[in-house]
Amino acid sequence: MILDAIIPGIPVYVEITLITFILSLLLFVVNKKLVNQDRLAQIRAEIKQYQDNMKAAQKEGNQEKVKNLEVEQQKMMGLTKEMMSMTTKPMLYTTIPFLGIYWYLGSIYGTAGIVITLPVVGGLTWVGWYIITAVLFGIISEYAYQHYRKRKKAKSA
Repeated sequence: MILDAIIPGIPVYVEITLITFILSLLLFVVNKKLVNQDRLAQIRAEIKQYQDNMKAAQKEGNQEKVKNLEVEQQKMMGLTKEMMSMTTKPMLYTTIPFLGIYWYLGSIYGTAGIVITLPVVGGLTWVGWYIITAVLFGIISEYAYQHYRKRKKAKSA
């Protein structure tokens, strides 16, 4: 439908897959550019350390340690708030444009009906196929990025 002029006879699900890949890549880049990844990793590590310490203290039954850790809970809440504000910042830039893109895609593919049939889930409209491929591309891109960061960190060490 959109790409028919460029590639005649292309199946609708392939078009949606390509569009999803482009939009997912765009979102990924915006997220990585607008969020300080090092600070985000640091916050996550601190919160995880706190949670591990709290679990260990509760498991041991060490009430004094639990009380000391409860004092740190305010700091952890502040870190959680900082992390939330960091991760929602990209949404401020992408929500309105992406709503427009989805509206446009809906106007084109809304009448396409079932675009692909999968064994487990059955027939999917363009929205269902978009969601499945967007989740897959998100997982793959995040995995590749984390792998890249680990290799980059290992080279610099």
